[in-house]
Amino acid sequence: MPRNANCVAVDSDERATDDPYGDIPFNAAEHGMTKNDHKVGCLHGMRRDFCDYISGLIFWILFLLFFINFYLSPGLIVEIEYAPWWVFFIPYGLYIIDGVSCPTFRYLYNLRETNKAHEHLDAMHAADPRVDWHIQCYHYEERTETKTDSDGNTTTETKRERVDTHSASGAYRYSKCTDQSNKIEVDGDFARNPFTKLACELKLILDAGYGMQKYIFITTNDRDTHYDFDEYRTLPGMITFMLVLNNKKDKPCWMNLFVYLLCLLLGLGLIYRWCLSGITDKIVHEYVKKLDTDSEQVAITVAEATDGSQEIRSDIEADIEGSDLDFSKGDSML
Repeated sequence: MPRNANCVAVDSDERATDDPYGDIPFNAAEHGMTKNDHKVGCLHGMRRDFCDYISGLIFWILFLLFFINFYLSPGLIVEIEYAPWWVFFIPYGLYIIDGVSCPTFRYLYNLRETNKAHEHLDAMHAADPRVDWHIQCYHYEERTETKTDSDGNTTTETKRERVDTHSASGAYRYSKCTDQSNKIEVDGDFARNPFTKLACELKLILDAGYGMQKYIFITTNDRDTHYDFDEYRTLPGMITFMLVLNNKKDKPCWMNLFVYLLCLLLGLGLIYRWCLSGITDKIVHEYVKKLDTDSEQVAITVAEATDGSQEIRSDIEADIEGSDLDFSKGDSML
């Protein structure tokens, strides 16, 4: 976990000359930290956001084909003698699930005026990210099961089952967080269009201490034949999709979650999504956080991992020294 209270911000000049790779100049714009698309229009919006609703389009077409084949013109597409009434709801249900899990739902759910959007962005630029780890160790066992049927015949089945054993959770400890994100201008980016889709992502620049702590965590908790390792990178409070209103008075009456859900239930969800894409600008903003580790953080991680055991500590140091891991140089942008 972070020891510092807040992320330290750097200006654009410092960010452009920072060098996380050791010898490659680091430039914020080259990494796409803020990508602006100020074009509007139905055709442009459809092309821009097509990947956001391709699955919904597929489910909607399936729903239409099912309805035609089983109700309007039975057997027109596929010859089926009988189909239960609930078959109709399979593609419709998938279409509804896609509609409430798509970015459009979340944009409308997080509707913000410009000043509120900037307050949130400023808070996220000052916030500390988290990197959490979880490991689950397991092995497989073969188990034999004998069954006897009604005729007295006996069969033996051998099954290979997974058995979970040791598990542990941990977190990356860092001593300093520096925010290297591009800033969105109040009178610039949001002022170009009355409505702006803001999609936010998290990028971390990690130093060698991250790799060492992760290696120590896995090494000390690998206590069985196999293990599953998961890493979760989060920025607490971050809103991934937000719809920003430059002027609340310009908002059309249909731009709200209730109307969208009504259109979704009536099978018009895709048309609503296309209309929304057509009148909105889009900005993809990346929160870029550079995390630095000092020797104290690594020492705490080793102490917790070894639980005071000098033998385990020596094994870890030997593993690191004899491995291909190079902790002497280089940050990595992940």
